[in-house]
Amino acid sequence: MARAPVYDDDLRDRLVSRAMDVVASSGAEGLSLRALAASEGTTTTAIYTLFGSKEFLLGSVFERIFAMIVDVQDSVALTGSARDDILALCLAYWQWGVDNPRLYALVFHGAASGGATGVEHLMRRMREDDPIGRAVRRGVENGELVGDPFVLTVSFWLIAHGASSLWASLPAGASLTWSIREPLEVLFDGCAPAR
Repeated sequence: MARAPVYDDDLRDRLVSRAMDVVASSGAEGLSLRALAASEGTTTTAIYTLFGSKEFLLGSVFERIFAMIVDVQDSVALTGSARDDILALCLAYWQWGVDNPRLYALVFHGAASGGATGVEHLMRRMREDDPIGRAVRRGVENGELVGDPFVLTVSFWLIAHGASSLWASLPAGASLTWSIREPLEVLFDGCAPAR
């Protein structure tokens, strides 16, 4: 009697990586499970066994993309200055969205299901272990900022996320001529103590 094939973590990882490449170049609508399976030398049975559905495969892609966004922020070298750190963290987040518009759009505006949405992940990160939130709290504690730390954190995130969403939604080849640095600096200055 023939043994059923075993689908391991290596195959799972390869499928998620290849699916992410397809989504980055063609969007979620360009992902064909049959073509994906063939590109990795397996069958659609493997995909359904490992993920259950295309939606859950996209959910795994989504998780990988969100981990990349977190890694970008976690790699920012912090200076101890709330202003410099908040600007660097928001700019790193925004730049990732500019550099990866299809992946950004999938996470925050797209068809990724099988789990929490990107906005839910972002809100959870703001509540749990957010580097922007830590920099804001440090700024409030040392007198660089005045206000409720959570409200300030959400305000900085709104600029970073809103600008990233705007850039991700631009048609291919289009660009905007402004940076998010200026709105972030205006927000920081407006929340700094009076001199």
